Amino acid sequence: MKLPTASNQPPRDQEALPVPKSVLFELAYQAGELALDMQRDGLRAVRSKSTEHDLVTEADLACEALIRDGLAALTPGFGFWGEESDEQPHDEYFWLVDPIDGTINYAAGVPWFGINIALIHRGEAVWGLSLVLPQFELFWAQAGHGAALRHRDGTEEPLHVSRVSSLSDALLVTGFPYHRAEGDDNNAAEFARLMPICRGVRRMGASSADMAYLSSGAFSGYWEGSIQPWDVAPGTLLVREAGGLVTNYEGAPFGLGDRQIVASNGQPGVHAALLRAIQESRAGKFDPDSAKEKWPMDKRLVQEQFGVNAREYVTSRPHAKGASLQRLVEVVRPQPHWHALDIATAAGHTAFAFAPHVAHVHATDITAQMLTVAREQAEARGIANVTVEYADADNLPYPDGRFDLLTCRIAPHHFPDVDAFLRESVRVLRPGGILAVVDNVVPADVAGDFVNAFEKLRDPSHGRCLSIEEWLDGYTNAGLELLHNEVLEKQMVFENWAARHDPVMQSYLQALLWHGPPAAQAFLNPLKQDDQTLFHLQEGLFTGRK
Repeated sequence: MKLPTASNQPPRDQEALPVPKSVLFELAYQAGELALDMQRDGLRAVRSKSTEHDLVTEADLACEALIRDGLAALTPGFGFWGEESDEQPHDEYFWLVDPIDGTINYAAGVPWFGINIALIHRGEAVWGLSLVLPQFELFWAQAGHGAALRHRDGTEEPLHVSRVSSLSDALLVTGFPYHRAEGDDNNAAEFARLMPICRGVRRMGASSADMAYLSSGAFSGYWEGSIQPWDVAPGTLLVREAGGLVTNYEGAPFGLGDRQIVASNGQPGVHAALLRAIQESRAGKFDPDSAKEKWPMDKRLVQEQFGVNAREYVTSRPHAKGASLQRLVEVVRPQPHWHALDIATAAGHTAFAFAPHVAHVHATDITAQMLTVAREQAEARGIANVTVEYADADNLPYPDGRFDLLTCRIAPHHFPDVDAFLRESVRVLRPGGILAVVDNVVPADVAGDFVNAFEKLRDPSHGRCLSIEEWLDGYTNAGLELLHNEVLEKQMVFENWAARHDPVMQSYLQALLWHGPPAAQAFLNPLKQDDQTLFHLQEGLFTGRK
């Protein structure tokens, strides 16, 4: 089976199909009616294929012939590859068909099987449908145009994956290989590992229907090994177009040449935990807690993360030389008699930027290693009016009205309670004092949730970036008069941003970057430049007067 591997690029926006969709829908309905008619009449020829569990019926052959002949008449220049004919294609465009997916269910009279039809272009599904039988629910998708559920009366409704954000709340579905009695690679370890740590696992017996229902939000995750292209070609497109994510077991974007698949609603708290559990169970490890989404807003986690990487922040470009650093000084217009407090100073860049313009700066942090680095940097630069000391953002050790200016830059998304930080900031400011904050901001709603989860996968100490609207409300609720707000764009180099992770996690983060929900992808705006992957984030700058 020689099919191109998947690209990290987003799916191409395909032009119109060579035939009306309604004609393809009708062809699928005809095949479905034929399958049900033959089932009602009693199946007389049922035989095994690769193993005694891998069945083929006379209906499989008859339905494939009907679909093949119909497609040949509609698109004579296109190739054809069906499960029962197994004729590998050599055409740029070809149809990939599973005439009856879930044959064991079909032969036994279990109402959970389906028909898969996909149009493949250069190794990728660009259009596809899964007809779930006997309900006659037709799920279809076109690359770049979304996914929909078409009812038999012709009405349609758009498909959207679920918004479940953690594995513990996710209902999963899976399948087992036909050769399950012949070796250890039979999904038993993965199933045993995942069953106790999710809401539940279903084994329905037809990947076409499994992935269709994942695209509708009924399931939140699906995994299976030993799959074939015809099993999942339409489903892969359905899930992606409905806002989900599809990878292989290593976390790379799934391609039709892969034999192992993981599909989910795209929420990192589901997909990453699912991947982690699968990988560790296959490696023979068993630590149930490691597969759970356990990212508490714990200050110890922040201290550990920043402590290990403290010296990296001396030269970190966004922190040391980002555009918001000088812009913050310009907007605030610090005065020579002011006493300033810098919260979560890290390597001290913000404190050092204000030091030449004010009487004194207290540079504070909760991480001992960061305080050491900041002291070393102050001494190396010969800055005498900066005091480096411990202080907690939501419980500041200073009297009321102590400071003229309080700054905090690219840090609040690590705070467990931003409202408490704002209240404490207002408390220690004198009347008329200024609170100046710069932090990463995200879109509202689902896109913001995705970007936050994407950031948290890379950095477990990440808490939550707020939207611009949330920051404006926070300033107002804290009793501050808003003076200024603006948004600054910053370009990130993915390879530097993700360098702390191993290749598997980097590959998964790449997949999220390129194949996230459309609104999140528009915000992150990934692009390839030379040998690097670039993407964008936004910083919000806010100043207010007490």
